[in-house]
Amino acid sequence: MPAHPRWSNRLAFAQGVFYVLTGLWPLFHLPSFERVTGPKTDDWLVQTVGALLATFGAVLTLAAARQRLTPEWRVLAAGFALALAAIDIVFVSRDVISPIYLADAVVDDLPRPRLVGHPPPPPLRARLTANYQNFASTLLLCS
Repeated sequence: MPAHPRWSNRLAFAQGVFYVLTGLWPLFHLPSFERVTGPKTDDWLVQTVGALLATFGAVLTLAAARQRLTPEWRVLAAGFALALAAIDIVFVSRDVISPIYLADAVVDDLPRPRLVGHPPPPPLRARLTANYQNFASTLLLCS
């Protein structure tokens, strides 16, 4: 389970809202989307990906708002972010899409560690104290 469930929920909520907004943008105003991201040859494909992105974002936002981010949701959200970031990086490097997508790759990649990761181990002193307390409790129970 993540270190801070509230932080994870907030991050997933923000990621979901970001996906909803960026997904709906080409559906509602393709010309401004293309002014920022560059011209596209297949408008239907841009709008299809936008609809899928907005749908995923809406459901992720709802799951986060209800505090129902299961491990499966965390993996899905992180995988989604990683896949989008990888696509952005690969196709910018091949000069297929505009470098503005690198900013999107950064935003996509930010939530991944917090959504999937487990909490970092506690400091050594805290672990030793906990182990000592467990050991002492065991000795008391056995005596």
